[in-house]
This record gives sequence, structure tokens and C-alpha cells, in this order.
Amino acid sequence: MSKIIKLSDELIKQIAAGEVVERPLNIIKELLENSIDAGATKIDVVIENGGIDYLSVQDNGHGMTKDELELAFELHYTSKIPEGDIHNVNSLGFRGEALASIAAVSRVECSSNSPGGSGQKIIIEAGKRESLSQHRCPTGTYTEIRGLFFNIPARRKFLKKAATEKKRIIELFTHFVLLYPQIHFTLSERKEDFRQKKIIESPARENMLASIYDVLGAETANALVPLNSKIGDWTLQGYISKPIITKKDRSLQYLCVNGRPVRHQELQTSIEKGYGSQLLRSQYPIILLDITGPLDGVDFNIHPQKSEIRFKADDPLIVEIAPIVEKILQEAAELNNLPDSKLENIKKNP
Repeated sequence: MSKIIKLSDELIKQIAAGEVVERPLNIIKELLENSIDAGATKIDVVIENGGIDYLSVQDNGHGMTKDELELAFELHYTSKIPEGDIHNVNSLGFRGEALASIAAVSRVECSSNSPGGSGQKIIIEAGKRESLSQHRCPTGTYTEIRGLFFNIPARRKFLKKAATEKKRIIELFTHFVLLYPQIHFTLSERKEDFRQKKIIESPARENMLASIYDVLGAETANALVPLNSKIGDWTLQGYISKPIITKKDRSLQYLCVNGRPVRHQELQTSIEKGYGSQLLRSQYPIILLDITGPLDGVDFNIHPQKSEIRFKADDPLIVEIAPIVEKILQEAAELNNLPDSKLENIKKNP
């Protein structure tokens, strides 16, 4: 048996990176969350070869000072846990591992400027800082990532084809666009000749429905019914599809809990139960829900990538949402079956 030894800082960062970074999608998610936390109203993302060779995220948020930029890429540094209370975090990115993990397995250039600042740029390769210097740039942060897993070939070869990685990024990006309509989002693809082609653009909108029209189209938007309800301490606002429009998978089910885009199979299944026999086997409704409630009512700390959550064991949300969905769909069906004259009276006298 080998002697117990202390791991090197480089290996520690690579191990942490293995928990946080599996593919380009994880990097984009972390950088998008940082941009939103920074108060950005405009976020531009560019990918090349599915984000494997290159990706960038630029925002107009409040940016970072020189000292903040230097610490941001150190392991276990964060500005997002108030007084060390991990159960009352109201920011998106908060682990203090993501940027250090990303830098450990790629080449990073990050320039940032805070209001009234002079601007700084840091360059890191495989976790080692190459430089930190003054750099003239607008207020906000611009991060470029090149050569994901270039220093860990075994990890790089297990990435999917560029088209698959691109598809996953589009799904994630759509999630953010629909649940943050107040932000102007752009996703572009860079070709080998450096020309860029826009994949998705959604200007800042007043509400979620306007963004749905932008991204999912009028046919989908017109097949949705609003879901606005209160369950215990939780407020639910969003849309679900009428049974006439379904998908063969859950790719158009978007949940946002206290500002964080997440997946929650138990909650999604409960919503689907509200459709009863109106859903055939292997059919799934479209779901877009923004759920807000107490910070300590849900645990985001059970997964390194913050993609899974756990509600409190006694929370009524999961149990009570099915009958609410059933009622909403019944009311929508009844309205659709009313004569036009009665519909006009309902519109005039709600």
C-alpha cells in the first residue's frame, strides 16, 4: 500500500474541475449565472465547435476590480454567501469553485471593469496565472475560454460531437432566455474564418410570454395557458401547454426556483399528473414556471453543478400542484367550448 501524501494544488483543482465541469455547457451556465448576479442587462455568448475549442461570455454588469478579478479564479473564493450562511443564498453562482475549476482545464482570458475603474485583464492557463495587467475595456466582464481539457486528453476525448454539445448549449441558453425576459440575450456561433452567425437573439422584454414568442414561436405561445398560483410559501408564475401540443421528451420543460434554472423530476411528474388521461404515454407538456419562495425552503447544495435541488420534506408544493394544473386545464377547455357571444361577455366583465 502506498503512503498517504498531500495532493498538489494542481491536482486538487483538476479534481474539483471534474465535479463542476463535464462539458462546455457547464462553463456557459456558470458564466451566465455570474453575469446575471452582476446585474447585467445584456449578455452575449459565442461558441465555436460546440464550445469545445472556444466560447466567450460578455456582459454589461457591474464588473470586477483588480483585487476581485485576481481572487475570482482562486479556489474557494466567493462574494455570494452572506456571512457564510449557505442556507440563505440569493445569488446564482455561489460555490467558489467554478472559475478556478474552469481555469484548471482550459486557457482563460478574462477582462473586467467596474464603474469608474480602469479595467484589468487576467490570463490563466491550466490553473496557472500567466499575467494580470491593466486593460482598457467597458464596464462589465468578458471571459474567453479556449481548448477545454487541452491538458487532460482523456477527459477531452469523452466529450460528445460538436453538434451534440451545441444542442445542449442551445437548450440551456433557451432556459435562461425564457426565465429572464428582462435581459437581452444573444447566442452566436463562430466559424473557422471568425465570422459569426446568430443562433438565438431575444431582446429585453416586459414578460415571459413575449420571450416565448421570440424563442419558441407563435404556434407554441398560442397553445399555452397561464399558471399563476400560491402553494404554501411558494408563488408560481408561468405557463403550461394545452394537451393539444406536447413533446416526445421534457426538452421544453423549464423550471426556475428562486432565480435558478433547474430540473426537478418529481415536480415535473406531478405537473404531468394534472393532465390525467389527456396525455398519452411518452407525451410531455410544455412547462415554463418561475417559482419563488423562502431561501431556506430549498437546498441547492446537493449537486456540484447546482442542477438538482431538494425541497423541504414537508413542503406541499409537489403534492398540491397536480390538482391546480387539472383545474387550470379544465377552465381553459371550458372557455374554448363557449360560444363567441359568451366569450365576449367574459372579456368585458372579467
